[in-house]
Amino acid sequence: MSTASLSVDGLLDQAKAQTGLVDFGDDWFMEPLARLVEETNADAGLVAPDVGAGQRIQAALMDRLALVQYFKDHPEATDEEIEPACAIIGLPRTGSTVMHRLLASVPELTSLYWWETCFPLPFPDEKSGDPSPRIQMAHQVVDQLLTEWPDFESIDPIEAEVVAEEVILLDRTFLSTTYDSM
Repeated sequence: MSTASLSVDGLLDQAKAQTGLVDFGDDWFMEPLARLVEETNADAGLVAPDVGAGQRIQAALMDRLALVQYFKDHPEATDEEIEPACAIIGLPRTGSTVMHRLLASVPELTSLYWWETCFPLPFPDEKSGDPSPRIQMAHQVVDQLLTEWPDFESIDPIEAEVVAEEVILLDRTFLSTTYDSM
């Protein structure tokens, strides 16, 4: 069986074409992206560049474009102060999900839901203050994942509206452990 390859330039161009946006912002992410693409090509055994790892990288690039545009459209967002008490980031199968959910049960602490980690930015047609389109999309993604991979919940309990680890947000940095664990 032959394998396919990803290319950084191809992924960047596809993200631009799919979003209609062109500004990725600060290019600090290019080095980890290049390394991730290199390692994926060497070790993942891709059969098609537009599924699996390629699809995840593509989505992260599209989110990066959308984030840069969001701050252009809403510069006031940079004035918001967020004071995190901690962030739980752990390697797969180490108990980090359980620890995260335990800490999230403390009323004084806040946590992200799975839908927020997967869709952190408002959709283009989303009404301010109404994240229901993202929540609905998250339910569809979870349903599809569990249909295609029914045993997934035995290694990671997943629900669209349950507390999730922030590590999922790191996918957009290309420095996340989730790429190699998937």
